[in-house]
Amino acid sequence: MSHILGIDVGKASFMVAFPPHPDTDPKHWETVQIAYSDAYWYRELLRLAEPGATVALEPTGWHYMNPIAEVLAEVDALQLWHVNHKTTKAVRETYISSAKNDRLDAKTLALIARMIRDGRPPRGARHYNAALEIASQRLRLLVNTHRRCTKMQTRLLNQLDALGHAIWPELAIGKETWLNAIRQANLITPAEIHAFLLKDAFDHPIYADGRSRRPLQNLCSRMPPVECDPILKEAVRELSNQLHNLRVEIAENEAKIDLIIHGDPFQAVTAKWETIPGAGCLWIGALHVASRAQAHLFTGDEFKAAVGVNPRTHQSGSEDQTKRPKSGYRPAMDAMYLWTMQLIKPQNMPNPIGTYFERTRALKAFSATKRKFGDVLSGIARNPHGTWEDAR
Repeated sequence: MSHILGIDVGKASFMVAFPPHPDTDPKHWETVQIAYSDAYWYRELLRLAEPGATVALEPTGWHYMNPIAEVLAEVDALQLWHVNHKTTKAVRETYISSAKNDRLDAKTLALIARMIRDGRPPRGARHYNAALEIASQRLRLLVNTHRRCTKMQTRLLNQLDALGHAIWPELAIGKETWLNAIRQANLITPAEIHAFLLKDAFDHPIYADGRSRRPLQNLCSRMPPVECDPILKEAVRELSNQLHNLRVEIAENEAKIDLIIHGDPFQAVTAKWETIPGAGCLWIGALHVASRAQAHLFTGDEFKAAVGVNPRTHQSGSEDQTKRPKSGYRPAMDAMYLWTMQLIKPQNMPNPIGTYFERTRALKAFSATKRKFGDVLSGIARNPHGTWEDAR
């Protein structure tokens, strides 16, 4: 048993490193590979961790970490820390080796666990909070579902646009009016719309109202009463039903996201971010997922890296080759882009973000403005009484 453990998490197995003796060089610490295919893998892990041990691991996906965290929760007074990849790399290259493999990473994490136990945790290491991790994963599933459904909705609209143009071009131009007619009265072709307006529109529960009927009349006035092939008509009907069901799912999913971010553990930070103009539940939800429900604990740099607004920089003399970041939660990156765009619009001026954009207007001004907005979001979240009014 050991009071210091470093765990490199994998999909099929994980590597555990620990010091055989207190004075042993970390390069020579022992490692044990534990495979999930062993039905009693958890017993081996519990055998290695003594009560009060300090354990460090990397956040290599919640679904990989959670089984290990659940097992280690059975050990009395055990402290579980997770360490970001950049910190692990820096410590490994400084104290262990410039090479990289599972054993070296496990030894590095064990060394970080010793640093934590000695009261000098490196930057990028923090306590593993199982409740916050599970809450953020629940929200992640909903945010990812919304993103997937939105993409599917766009594809269906494009397909209906093509089929509507094939029947008659004006149907594609007035697509929403046409789609509403399909949904409310099963009207697909111009001939069906003409016949409906002549005979049945005034008795229909929706189109009896002149305000609802008028857009359909305007659309009808721009088309002759042409028919189309029955196969084409059936394809439009099927796609329309799919689109309706998808829009219902999107609305229900958005309502769930809104409910979750206004409850614990997200409520306090959500209330602060909602003071910012343009705030919406989808953007706030994506930022909560990216920061793993810990935006109030993240440093400014950690938050910006999580939401994907920290660039990868490479400078040589006067040449700046700053590149777009490849890390970051994609829905959060989209939220940062759209929210920043909202704030720099003239109708929302003056505000600190828009003013910053105007002051730094140049080739890369928008990227810099997103980073500035990341600092503002992080500062508001970390301030116990943070609001948009405090932004500078």
